[in-house]
Amino acid sequence: MANPSLNSTRRGMALWRRAEQSQAHCSARRVWRVMLAALLCSVVAGCAALLRGPGIDKVWPATHIYLPSRMPVRVEDANLTEIATDIRRPIPAVIFLHGCSGYYPHYLQTGYPVELSRAGFAVFVPDSFARPGRRQACGNVQSDTVGLRHAEVDEVLERLRTLPWVDQRNLFLAGHSEGGIATAMYGGGDFRAYFISGWSCRSVSAPFNSIHAPSSRPVLAIVGANDEYIVGLNAGHCGEAFGPFRNPKSRSLVLTGIGHEVNLDPQTVPTLIEFFKRELVP
Repeated sequence: MANPSLNSTRRGMALWRRAEQSQAHCSARRVWRVMLAALLCSVVAGCAALLRGPGIDKVWPATHIYLPSRMPVRVEDANLTEIATDIRRPIPAVIFLHGCSGYYPHYLQTGYPVELSRAGFAVFVPDSFARPGRRQACGNVQSDTVGLRHAEVDEVLERLRTLPWVDQRNLFLAGHSEGGIATAMYGGGDFRAYFISGWSCRSVSAPFNSIHAPSSRPVLAIVGANDEYIVGLNAGHCGEAFGPFRNPKSRSLVLTGIGHEVNLDPQTVPTLIEFFKRELVP
């Protein structure tokens, strides 16, 4: 005759073993999920770097930083921890894209980051020519060059997301000449407003003949009436590309008597600063 107590014990032991096996399987699945997630993160990070083009890892260390009450410095020479200690409240930030020939101290374009930093902005100027083998495209800016500049924006933006002293709600994108073209063609919506300098947004090539920023975002565009590069098929100004749905606070200015370097007009930089400040989220 069967022993009910023994049978019950056996059933209990079998249930316990099944539960133990199930728990082991669940633990193994969790381990595999963690390993797979780590692998995917590694692959995605690698793919992102690959998609951003060769030498993208050189761009952030060579990026120039302009801060209120501080001397300009490259990231590789900056103490970001010390900056975080000194800046008690997060400050708005601008990514400024230089022109086709690069960015140098005392260059005319330095007027933009210098004055913006004095007005309370942190300004980051990624050095596109930190990429090994990067060639100038002056007078012949094509989609591949614009793609490089956009990758540099994405790289710097990703880095800014990690800085506690940068106000993540108040990010702006600006650029001059080739940098202005790249700004006009950047479609990301991470920025409060955009500044396009030395470019008309006019071209027979459709991607170059428009502004790619979300229509809800305001754009300030400034071009000189005597700009030697804004001629022929590029003649015009970015206001012609605003369209009916562009944010009504957008402005397109054509400066009489001014050539390519629009910041030679004493009102250009103050106008830019006022424009960005108006878009700050308190």
